[in-house]
Amino acid sequence: MRGPRGNDGSERRLTALTLCVVLGALLSAAPCALAAPVVTTDTAPSFITPHTARVGGTIDPAGTDTTAIVKWGLGGLTGTTLLGETISGFGAQPVIPQDITGLQPSTDYSFVLVGQQGGTQFPGLVQHFRTPAPPVVTTEAPSAVGWNSAVVGGTIDPKNADTEWAVDFWSTDPGHPSRETGVAIPPGTPAGPVSVRLTGLQAGTTYHYRLVVLERGAVTWSGADMDLATRSADAATDVAGALAADPAQVVGATWQSRPPGLVTGELLGGPLAGFPLDGGDFAAMTTGTVDDLDAAGQAALASGDGGGGQIGSRGPGAWDVSVLQVGVQAPAGATCLSFAFRFLSEEPPNLASAYGDAFIAELDESTWTTSGSTISAPRDFAAGPGGRVISVNGLGVAATTPGGAAGTRFDSATAILRASAPVTPGAHTVYLSLFDQGGGDVDSAVLIDRLQFTTTPEGACAGAVVDDSTPIVTGTAGSGIGSALTAAGGVLPTGTSGALAPVIGRQVIGTATHGVVTVTAPGGRTTAVGAGRPIPLGSRVDARHGQVRITAASDASDGRQVGDFSGGTFVVTQERAGPVTTVLRLAEDVGLSSCPRRGRAPVSGRRRPGGRLLHGDVTGRFRVSGQFGAVSSAGGAWLIRDSCAGTLVKVTRGAAAVRDFGRHRTVHLRSGRSHLARP
Repeated sequence: MRGPRGNDGSERRLTALTLCVVLGALLSAAPCALAAPVVTTDTAPSFITPHTARVGGTIDPAGTDTTAIVKWGLGGLTGTTLLGETISGFGAQPVIPQDITGLQPSTDYSFVLVGQQGGTQFPGLVQHFRTPAPPVVTTEAPSAVGWNSAVVGGTIDPKNADTEWAVDFWSTDPGHPSRETGVAIPPGTPAGPVSVRLTGLQAGTTYHYRLVVLERGAVTWSGADMDLATRSADAATDVAGALAADPAQVVGATWQSRPPGLVTGELLGGPLAGFPLDGGDFAAMTTGTVDDLDAAGQAALASGDGGGGQIGSRGPGAWDVSVLQVGVQAPAGATCLSFAFRFLSEEPPNLASAYGDAFIAELDESTWTTSGSTISAPRDFAAGPGGRVISVNGLGVAATTPGGAAGTRFDSATAILRASAPVTPGAHTVYLSLFDQGGGDVDSAVLIDRLQFTTTPEGACAGAVVDDSTPIVTGTAGSGIGSALTAAGGVLPTGTSGALAPVIGRQVIGTATHGVVTVTAPGGRTTAVGAGRPIPLGSRVDARHGQVRITAASDASDGRQVGDFSGGTFVVTQERAGPVTTVLRLAEDVGLSSCPRRGRAPVSGRRRPGGRLLHGDVTGRFRVSGQFGAVSSAGGAWLIRDSCAGTLVKVTRGAAAVRDFGRHRTVHLRSGRSHLARP
């Protein structure tokens, strides 16, 4: 026999009832009754706070509609009765948990799940629980306060309760705060720190905040109110001055375009992704907020909506457009303008996609436009191979890799590149543009430094971007290579003899003291280092199988600084701001393969990433930079080693200063001491 169809087992229930009635009529028996429901009370609440408890269980209605009821009370079952849903069909079915409210902290209660059919109730076993004590909530001082964000929180002792918490914050109206909710704390968690990152804040603004604990979405406990003041945006002229090798050559700057909601361009002090390159600061631009230019790590997301819509004169397709307009004065003798930069992006490379955030540099006039996925930038002098604008989908020297973005929250970046454009002495305007293309869900950024003028032969200045380690060709045709940049004008003078001597800003002298040492000039072939060989700045020196003595100029009066280096491969450069410092950068592609992201275990059976190192024994100002830290010394001996664990520095003689990139601090070491700068 088949009964009418229904939901939740009603067909089976009606079939059972029909069989009962038919058999009773045939046998002239009394009407039969179905079995009583089976009710099971959960042994403990599934969620408990000092004022609430969430309880439930299962009911097998045995074919008869059964209403789920929760009874509870203080010690006994005299409290409020909670009416739940109706359970139908056959088999044990979980009931929708019910929230008991109005409880008192640190108090014993009883509860039971009851199944009711008509006027008859079928209880499960009575269970018991004790509400937790009130939590202890302490608001603490902010950290990582930027222009548009800050990390705030404090400590919470949850007292073994399910604890939902948040930070309420406001600028003017405490009665209507904004709220940033944190990750709920499960029972059994000891007292400890909690924090959230507030985003979308306004620059140069004072905010008030407090740490709060919530029950059913309402604040029941809170810490004290505290204040924070976001950073004020730097003037465009300050940002422009930070990117110039000689700030005196910057005669003015303005933001031609900038999203209104976030600070997208700033002067930063670093260190970050190999910057600064010259002096103690550099310029940064982003399609989101410059607060994302930190050492948060690639697991963090660089994403922010600056509210920058499309600009009609640029055409459809470009969002969150920032254009920094910089006025510069090229000194007498200048024929070439150049600057170094690194492009970073949260977008993954995808050559199959026509879209990609872009960076463009133009001289004296800005004419770039977009139309959908097409970018037209005929005056772009920072283009990559084939005239492609700089984007996450760059090719050749302009390609992006995860290693290029190491130490940042961005997923990939280019190497440090250099863009150049021919100039004439006098006033010029540089336009630096960065924008999202096709939407602004995730962001990109560009770090810029060492904008300078040089005297470069005709034809050696223009062209696609090059790796920044490639030496700048200087001097006029037929006169040989020029010498150092003058401090005032930034122009390389011509006509020097190029004798085998170190020259500030141009070359050091290398001598292989034992073993085999090779040098690869930027863009040139690899040759062995003998005795007294000139090594152009930007050259790559391989001393893994020998030792090289580097002699560098320390000042214009023919001073010298000398260092012996062995065991590694490095690129040699110099800093001219303040006392001249010879800088060696451990080669990024030697000895250390890709490291697992933090929090991930290495894949079983996979070869370990290894490491890279360099021994140094110096007299004079030298600095060696690794991936996560750098060692500086004016006299002493040390070892610097890069690994996935960080950059380790051990001092074996004298003293040295270690700059920890991740912790933004300098550690001073004496002989026999060491420091590990962690990722």
